[in-house]
Amino acid sequence: MTINTMNSFQKIFQGLKILETYNPDYLTINPINRVSPFSGEPEFTHSAYINVEVGMKGWDMTEDERKELISLGWKPKDEDQYWIYIG
Repeated sequence: MTINTMNSFQKIFQGLKILETYNPDYLTINPINRVSPFSGEPEFTHSAYINVEVGMKGWDMTEDERKELISLGWKPKDEDQYWIYIG
């Protein structure tokens, strides 16, 4: 299956499989709050991002793995964290 034919779940899952090989320290799912705290609206959202912290092992990632993660929608933050927007 090529990246172009993958749905968003498959892209997230494929990226997690790559990152799993580096024994991640943390995986967090953080909501993206789009509501102003002054509006009085409930603070819930349907958007979030997944953040995977791989620690120093992430510095050893191959260039091919890094390019594949980026093509799947994952974004590097420094060399030890990767995140993807969902929602």
